[in-house]
Amino acid sequence: ALRPEDLTPSTDGPIAASVISAEYRGRDFYGLARTQDGMELWFRSDIPVQPGEALRLGAPAERVLVYPARAA
Repeated sequence: ALRPEDLTPSTDGPIAASVISAEYRGRDFYGLARTQDGMELWFRSDIPVQPGEALRLGAPAERVLVYPARAA
């Protein structure tokens, strides 16, 4: 689990995605991106991004929470 504002473009980010939409909100761009398998992710960027642009997204490890899988 992570907060959308912690997910940002990074040259070595582990998540490949394509920008669906992006909106400038005063200081940052806030956008929605889609991974190749169809997962949609909200993110924040301090650089301009455009719909259709390919990105790599990542978050600082200390901002990511990992939960154990539930047994079926």
